[in-house]
Amino acid sequence: MKHSNASNEYSKRHAECQQALSILSKYNSSIKTYRDVTLNDLESFESCLNIDQYTRARHVVMEIQRVLQTIEILNKYNSILTSSNKHHDNNNNSINEKNIQFDWSELGRLLTQSHVSLKNDFEVSCSELDEIVDIALEQNGVYGARMVGAGFGGSSIIMVESKVADIVEETILAEYFKRTNGKVATAIQTTISHGPIIHS
Repeated sequence: MKHSNASNEYSKRHAECQQALSILSKYNSSIKTYRDVTLNDLESFESCLNIDQYTRARHVVMEIQRVLQTIEILNKYNSILTSSNKHHDNNNNSINEKNIQFDWSELGRLLTQSHVSLKNDFEVSCSELDEIVDIALEQNGVYGARMVGAGFGGSSIIMVESKVADIVEETILAEYFKRTNGKVATAIQTTISHGPIIHS
């Protein structure tokens, strides 16, 4: 989806976030950045913020928490992968990651929560991206989905089981075409690769 001309909206979101942070820091001197703000802090001073300041700040605070939770999940997976590699035949550098059993549903849930927040609290999504995400979440084998980029257009990322990726892609594109009266979406399938691993 092509980005709309939304430079003013980008500036507005930034300003609202900064205004909220400034107000919060006046009531709690320990708050310097959004990393210092908890949801309890935000809720305690909700009456001091207007609705836009509050919802923008809530998105940022919760997005930081989602990122931290995502790191925990990926570290857990990486730990399993590293442990498996250590016990693997020394003649091979790594095992096939497809053979590792891991529950990705929690990561998918965080991905979807992020989209809902971008749509409702930060208000930077658009109807086309919302449609793609909605269609994706209706499909078996999809863990989660969200828009990516700065918003007001762009792309979405969909986390899906590899074994059903082809049929999910085909279904999403066809259903999107139908629901949007002929708009055409494109898809690129990719896989996630892990970062460097130190072998001791």
